[in-house]
Formats: sequence, structure tokens, C-alpha cells
Amino acid sequence: MLNRFYIKAHLIFLLLIAFFIPISKKAVILLILLYGLNWLLLQNYKEKLLNLKKHIAKFLFLSFIYFIYIISLLYTSNIDSGLFDIEVKLTLFLLPLILFSNPLPLKSETDKVFKAYITGCLVGVFICLFQSGTLYFESHDLNSFVYTNFSVLFHPSYFSLYLNFAVIILFYYLIESDKNKLKKTVLLVSLITLFSISIVLANSKAVILTLFLSFFLAGLYFGHKKGFFKTAILLTLSIIIVLSFFIYKTPQLYLRIYDTERILNEYIHNENLRDYEGTSQRILIWKSSAGIIKQNLLTGVGAGDVKDILLEEYSKKNYNYIIAKSLNAHNQFIQTFIATGIFGFLVLISLFVLPLIKSYRRKNFIYFLFLLIVFLNFLTESMLETQAGVIFFAFFNSYLFAKTLNND
Repeated sequence: MLNRFYIKAHLIFLLLIAFFIPISKKAVILLILLYGLNWLLLQNYKEKLLNLKKHIAKFLFLSFIYFIYIISLLYTSNIDSGLFDIEVKLTLFLLPLILFSNPLPLKSETDKVFKAYITGCLVGVFICLFQSGTLYFESHDLNSFVYTNFSVLFHPSYFSLYLNFAVIILFYYLIESDKNKLKKTVLLVSLITLFSISIVLANSKAVILTLFLSFFLAGLYFGHKKGFFKTAILLTLSIIIVLSFFIYKTPQLYLRIYDTERILNEYIHNENLRDYEGTSQRILIWKSSAGIIKQNLLTGVGAGDVKDILLEEYSKKNYNYIIAKSLNAHNQFIQTFIATGIFGFLVLISLFVLPLIKSYRRKNFIYFLFLLIVFLNFLTESMLETQAGVIFFAFFNSYLFAKTLNND
């Protein structure tokens, strides 16, 4: 009786977590705690241990980066900051533990999780549109629908990434759907369009690029799957051109793209960069981080000292705006390298390389593109330093990895 209740509760918590990821960070944290409590109290421990033993190598593969961060506490100076960092990253350990001590997910369960997530994204978009519409009626300024004015639930980089993953799932369902089901096709295309426009409005430059990449790869997959290769590529390129034209003709959107192009051009020609511009800040931070990595190549500085070391380096170079905003490395691979050294960096890289190979070989379209877009966003954001990033990655990476093993 208890085991039956546990199984039902397990699925309900999975669906609720997926639903709330793009809506509320606080709700997701609470749900994960309840999910963990349900796992701890109600399932047969012998069955859990047998499942975990069966998949121990996979569990350790996914969670090993977390243990490396724990080890780094042994030589960090700022232990309070280090413990907080470990707390933020807890789901990198907790979610693989729960998932691999349960039976691996079946396709029917996965469909429910995906649909719950897409519904959550839809609710999130409606909330953003309502807030932006309210602001527009007060100010009559089109900027009400752009960037942080639009993305009110999360930072635009994170919310855009959530929507980009939803677009990937929708593409998969569109490609696999029965062409005779017109209503379903119209719904899927409508959602892809709505989410794509929302990504453009949120105006995260990195995610707009990954959205274009998602369209292109989805076109390749569709062409290969259905046998309309040339038609699929032409249609995909047409969509990308239309979105690009929309960005180009909207000053509020194009200005940020133009600023990035201008700053990169200044950097190439060795001009002085200003530390109050976003793209300039990233370049200056990455150059500062390179020096720290060289000095701490093997072990890093420890999870607790990353921010202190970076601020110290910014201070030496008089990056006052960067200091005022207390910015991290804005690249998860660099951030991890600074904290844990070359070994931690290589482990983090392996979390992408090996599953990318496996998902490609098994033709797992959703997992392959999930890994690809997250990898590319890790290049411009330290996404595992915030709950919004680490929960999204830990939940879907663990779940999709487990699903890939049961593929299928």
C-alpha cells in the first residue's frame, strides 16, 4: 500500500517540479524538498539500494562533480561561502540519487513530464506578457516588452533557455506526429511560434543563437526522418531569416546585437574596453580569470574563494562597475576551473561530451539538443552558481540521462 502511494507521489512531484521550473524558483525548491522527503520515508529501502547498485556507475558519473566541489572545501579559505555554494548545487547530487534508486522512466511517464513542463512554460509566457502589457499601458513604451521588462520571472538568459528547451520538445513532437492530425500540428506550430517570439523578446543573445541552431538541427532531423531534406532546410532557413529580420527591424532588440558586434570589433582592434557594457564585462572577466587559472591550475582556489579571488583581481585592474555588480566568471567552465582546478573542469566537460555521444548514437533528439544548448549557454553564463540554473540542469540532465538508458 505504501509503495503504491510512493509511486504515485513520485510521479506527481516529478510533474509539479517540471511545471514550476519556468514559473517559480521558490515553489520548485519546496517541491524538490518534498520529493526528497517522499523518497526518504516511503519507498522500500532494499528496493532502492538494489536499483542504485544496478546503476551506481551512472549515478556517480552524474554526481561526481558535486563531490569534487565538496573536496574543494578542504582548502578553501571562505568556508561559509563554500558551504553556501554546496547548498546551491545540492540537486546535482540529490536528483540523480532519487532517479537512479527508482525504476528508470518509461516513455508514458516522460511524455507527462514534458507536457507538464511545456504547460509551465506557457503559463510563464502569459505571466510575462500580462506584466509587460500592464507596463506598456502605463508608459506607452515598447521597451515594456523587451529584455528584463518582459522576463519578469527569471533573468532573461534563464527564462529564454527554458523556452528554448520547450521549443526542442515541441519540435520533436511535431516531427514524430501523425501528419493527418491537423489540430495537433496547428497547436504545436503555434506554441513553437509563441515561445520563439518570447525568446526574441527576452533578448538573451546567447539563447537567440541557440534557438536558431535548434531550428536548423530540427530541420536536418526532420528532413532525414521524413525524406524531405531540401524542403526542410529551406523552410528552416526561411524561419531563421524571418526572425532575424524581426530583430533587425526592432530597434529595442537590434541595439543589443549591434553593441555586441561593436565591442567585439573594438576588442579585435585592441581598443580599450569599458567595464560597464555587458559584452565588454565578459571579455574583461574572462581575461582576468585566465590569470587566476594559470596560478591555480591543479586544484583551483576552492568553492568558497572564487568570488573573493575574482573581486581581488577586478580591484587590481580598476574594474569598478564589475566590482559594484560583484560579477562571477560568466562562464561555467571557467567558474568551475577556478574553483576546482583542471580535474573539476574535465569532469564538467565529460558531463556533456559522453552523453552527447551516447544520445547521438541512440538518436535521442531531445537529449542531444538539450545538452548542446546548455553547453553553449554555459559558455556565457555561470549557470550552476544559481538555483535557477542548477535545478534546470540537474533535473533534466538526470532525467534525460536515465531515460536514455531505458530507451527506448
